[in-house]
Amino acid sequence: DFFSVEKHKTSRLELTNVSTEDRKNYKFTGNLVIKEISHPVQFNAQVDLRKSILKAEGQIVIDRTLYGMKFNSGKFFVNLGDKLVYDEFTLDFQLVAKK
Repeated sequence: DFFSVEKHKTSRLELTNVSTEDRKNYKFTGNLVIKEISHPVQFNAQVDLRKSILKAEGQIVIDRTLYGMKFNSGKFFVNLGDKLVYDEFTLDFQLVAKK
């Protein structure tokens, strides 16, 4: 329901910059598009490149209210008590790419 997947079947991450912190840690900058609403994001990931296989692991913290998901949000509604739904959620990812 939050993502309206019947209407918005695809979300996407558009990377605009990648910089290295050291040999394994990278900082990614880009735009996250959910429900055709775009907002900038930054996150770190550990990257391992061996022979022809690249592996990346990281975590992105997303504020759902930026994408029009206001259901039971403390930013928009008061006195929700145990009906409060946190605005931020964490997306853990593991990417494996082969040349």
